[in-house]
Amino acid sequence: MPRTSVGILVLILGSLLGCASRNIHPELSPDFQGSSVGKGESLVTRGWTYSFEPLSSARGGSGVEYIAPLAYDRTLIVGSSRFGVVSFYPHLQRERWRLPLHHGVISPMTEYQGVLYFVSGDGEVLAVSADQGKILWRYVLRNPVASKITVKNGLLYLVTSDDTVVCLSAQDGVWKWHYRKRSGVSGPTIHGASTPFVVDDTLWVGFSDGSLVVLNPEDGKIIREKQLNTNRRFSDVNADFVRAGDSVLVPTFDGALYALNPKDSSILWVNEDMGGASRVSVQGEFLYVASSSGKLFKLSLSRGTKVWEFELDQGTGLSPRVVGSKLVVASTSRYFYVLNAETGKPEYRYDAGYASGFAGDLVLLEASVVPSQISHSSVSIVGMTLGGNLMNFNILRE
Repeated sequence: MPRTSVGILVLILGSLLGCASRNIHPELSPDFQGSSVGKGESLVTRGWTYSFEPLSSARGGSGVEYIAPLAYDRTLIVGSSRFGVVSFYPHLQRERWRLPLHHGVISPMTEYQGVLYFVSGDGEVLAVSADQGKILWRYVLRNPVASKITVKNGLLYLVTSDDTVVCLSAQDGVWKWHYRKRSGVSGPTIHGASTPFVVDDTLWVGFSDGSLVVLNPEDGKIIREKQLNTNRRFSDVNADFVRAGDSVLVPTFDGALYALNPKDSSILWVNEDMGGASRVSVQGEFLYVASSSGKLFKLSLSRGTKVWEFELDQGTGLSPRVVGSKLVVASTSRYFYVLNAETGKPEYRYDAGYASGFAGDLVLLEASVVPSQISHSSVSIVGMTLGGNLMNFNILRE
């Protein structure tokens, strides 16, 4: 993904989705405070909002946020493009520690056995103590845009935006091997890269030319390669893969959703126009997909048959979260939704404001980190807005 810039995600979404004033669900109140459908106790209540640093403090960047917070031991760990990384107590709304980084963080973070692994805006792979915020080691990568890091058997794997897979020692950051995909892509690509995905004793990686490459995780040698996305506009395979029973679910951006055989990567089924850059959510015999077309789909896991679809007012959906009988999804433009997971009927919508939206996936908070009067009656969810505010929503338990 060699032509990717920090701002390309916002520019692409704007060009894809057109008018910013769409309100295609008039049954949901456009009131800024949101609305719930039904009588009695509110389905969703807005909780707290917390801003770590004013948008005007952006240091040498656009100030737009890209990544989701990460839940760890009664805290949320937040990576910001503006200031670096901060550990935050959500129940107290106080910081535990802060790690300033000159160019912040624009690539997703991973926590493994008390250590944070991520790529900084300075283009370094960092290993940081999740308890103290101290840097344990660093590796100069020279590319600030990279995938979420995967850790397995003492090794860590990441993919850079120029289609290079890098393998390091998780203990000390020593280089082990790398694999460079010569894609030859000349058109625009999507911000980010696919998270390396371990399938049994192999490593699966998606690339900007629409290909899936299966590598040996020990030495990076190619086991097999498969072309998936042939879309001429955006061919990227950069969403997280999901193992669901006897299949691996692989979305392609602006293309199709594939269910592949984990043994040989053969296609079990494919559903056109249901691909995207968001992780698919699986619940029992069904899966929920946020596509790059701005729609949500519920599909059968066995054959990919569509059960229902729901069109967002604006933007594209981030990875849906199933909460009981509800499906919760945030959009990259303005809205936070709660739908009936069985029928796809919208039951709540919150407007985060014009020129706003959400970055990264929603985080479900454990009951131990929210006030007792809320945790007994509701499920607490947190999302990061593009403008850098943590927003809390409490969804009524059924």
